[in-house]
Amino acid sequence: MNFQKLIQLFISTVLVISCAPQKNPPKIRIVDEVVVDPVRNRKTITPGKNDSTEVRAQITLKKKEIFNREFFYGFDLQYSSVYDADGDLYNQSLAMGHVPAFFRKAGSELHLIADQRRLYPSDVNHPEQLISRYRILFETADTLTVSEANSAAYIGAMMDTKSSTVKDRWARSFEYVENGNYLLQETSVVLASGDVLEVLESVFPKVAIVPSSKFELFKMDPNDPVGASEGPAARYRLLAGEAIFNGEEKLAYAQHFDIHDSLTGELKTIDWYVTPNIKDEHLPVVKDAVEGWNRYFRKFSGIERDVVLFKGRMPEGMKLGDPRFNIINWDSRLVAGSAYESQANDPFTGKQSHSLIYMPVAWFQIGMDYWKYGQYTDAVTATDQDQPKKIRMKHARPACMRELSGVAQAIHSGRMSQAEVEKFSAQLMKQTLFHEVGHALGLAHNFKGSLSFDRSDSASIFSTSIMDYNDYEIERAAFFDAPAVMGDGPSLEYDRQALSALYNGMKDVGITDPLVPVCNDAEADTEANGVVDPLCIRYDLEKDPTLSVETALKRVAEETVSGDVTLAQAMDQVTRSTFVPSALQKLTTKQEAISFYRNYLQRIKGVMHFHFLGGKASLSRAVRTNLKSLRIFAMDVLPEEYSEQSMRERAFAGVKTVLEMVSLPEILKKKITSISLSVPQSLLQTPALSAMGASDAEALIETLVADTLTLVNVFENDESRGLPRLRAGVLASIARSEELPYFYGQLGSNLYDFETNMAQFLYENLINALRTSGERMASARGLVTYKGRNGSNRLISLAISKLNQEQALARTNDARELVFALKTALMAKKQ
Repeated sequence: MNFQKLIQLFISTVLVISCAPQKNPPKIRIVDEVVVDPVRNRKTITPGKNDSTEVRAQITLKKKEIFNREFFYGFDLQYSSVYDADGDLYNQSLAMGHVPAFFRKAGSELHLIADQRRLYPSDVNHPEQLISRYRILFETADTLTVSEANSAAYIGAMMDTKSSTVKDRWARSFEYVENGNYLLQETSVVLASGDVLEVLESVFPKVAIVPSSKFELFKMDPNDPVGASEGPAARYRLLAGEAIFNGEEKLAYAQHFDIHDSLTGELKTIDWYVTPNIKDEHLPVVKDAVEGWNRYFRKFSGIERDVVLFKGRMPEGMKLGDPRFNIINWDSRLVAGSAYESQANDPFTGKQSHSLIYMPVAWFQIGMDYWKYGQYTDAVTATDQDQPKKIRMKHARPACMRELSGVAQAIHSGRMSQAEVEKFSAQLMKQTLFHEVGHALGLAHNFKGSLSFDRSDSASIFSTSIMDYNDYEIERAAFFDAPAVMGDGPSLEYDRQALSALYNGMKDVGITDPLVPVCNDAEADTEANGVVDPLCIRYDLEKDPTLSVETALKRVAEETVSGDVTLAQAMDQVTRSTFVPSALQKLTTKQEAISFYRNYLQRIKGVMHFHFLGGKASLSRAVRTNLKSLRIFAMDVLPEEYSEQSMRERAFAGVKTVLEMVSLPEILKKKITSISLSVPQSLLQTPALSAMGASDAEALIETLVADTLTLVNVFENDESRGLPRLRAGVLASIARSEELPYFYGQLGSNLYDFETNMAQFLYENLINALRTSGERMASARGLVTYKGRNGSNRLISLAISKLNQEQALARTNDARELVFALKTALMAKKQ
């Protein structure tokens, strides 16, 4: 699934405040603290802490320090029972941002009111919103003693409308922090759906995150599809906050930390903590990933020191979501779909208060599970079948959700031994966290980083940016194997330049430094004006993305490919790494031998699935993502070194080849036949088969040989995991888009009409009764999108006529019902 840049829930006022710190920032002073009757005994939300039996329920505030002052309110999601099926995770650890607010006394209540002026272009029409109600328990001329905040209605309003009603709420903690003058409250709410949200609410004076004099503001244009109009923000596609109004003008500011003290101007560090439940062996990996960004800061002119520091586990009393701290939530789940980062800032300036990163241990564990169980299917990262509900928090989507399924597929590539896979898992965890910390520092995605990679050049680095969605396997080069200092690795040019722009005034970017290619989520997803950028693709890994189509075809059809690993070679690697003497000697029973061999076949299926269907560089993905090259290009989008004609021809050849691929390439058939003739014989030397009679052992080998040979038949005919699924995926992808038309025109001496080509492909697969029902239905639904275009009505009429003939000859109810469904799809209205 595609995830856009972080959408912040809260944004602040229109005017940019002065960077000069106030000499005497306002304080909320507590003159008394009273603990009243304890609330229900509930577990604290910080892993590893003891249960709390008392909650402070009152705080006394000075009136002169809370009225006529500007504050920020925020609430961060800590943990929840809200299941997100798309991300295959429970929503948690989301920094929801800050909204400007002020206090007002209303009878027996103290209200916290959201200042909404930033959300409207009018200077009079900006209706305020009530955030929190505090009951006033005691009042003097100078003070108010209040109960904990009731923000249930406001928090509920931020939920999906179908479940926004709050059925219950309670406070789990309520405290004042003198250092920075923070009111912090851990609140739980129960939605109408029954889901429980645990949040950390915070209220603090606006001046707590006033920028230093050295903090640079990057004004961005939210109406620009790339989020910026000029300067470094445009050059590097920095991560922007939500749009706000300044009169009729919409604007946003790039989000980043302030690495200088707002009062003294001295350089300070960006500190990170991790939740206490992390295992000791994972701490070095986290430290490497977090402090990997110091490879740039150490070399920046005027900085020349470590800036990003990992401080270890959260100390006692620190709360997840406290806006003073950057925290990695280490989830013990072995099955989870993503890792992600979110952040909160002052959208007056873009100055960031804190970041939260969600990191499941599944990134590490998946390697061991693969080798233990021999799995290759999506079951490794499947969603919880007993959790079908899908509830979203409004606007609370992180900047990036890095998919764990891609890791599973990379492990199934067959390119690595067991020891390499176990090492790979730790590397994946490191480079993924490295990527997420990059978002926290203010870098958006750059999906053109991989254009620097030349597969034919062994010295070519994988990308100019860890902020690209890179090939997981090759991305391991982001860190040196034996670093001289913590987190060291190659300097990725985009990351180096963008970080210098954010934190060092571009002092480290010279006039001779390259202007690195860049594109972000908005550009990768844009359908503006009916044009595309064919070089802006997620998970591509070639200097020309269409070259990945040729590479993917060679991987499955040839014995060897220069500078790469083919499917045939991957099968050999799986065989070598499985049939080692030490493993064979452990097989003492017939059932152990059978399970061992069938697990091996599962791994063979896994590498086939990886190369054809599942991997980020698979044939399926390469062909479908490069359909962009068959659309209308944005003007002047291709640099001079690219050939539009060649790109279009490579992309089209990929579509045509896949749709004609009805059998496995000969090299793979020979490889599987070779496996069936030799590999099962390896079991004859095991204790299990040695103890069997000759005839029984021979019969068992014959059974295993038959199992091996069925791989060809299954992969050629299984519409859920084989070539039919490959073809169906491409057929579904070539449906016509009104917003993004296919190219029609002259290139060189050739005239290209890809729209007509695609309609013809869909027609031919639809009327072919030998195709699977999935392929034919994808074809019918695709063909109807061409209705009214260039002879497509004639094709639809011909298809219906042929389907009528097929229906008349149908000999089973299933066959007749399929034809009826296909005709129904063809006669549906064009969407």
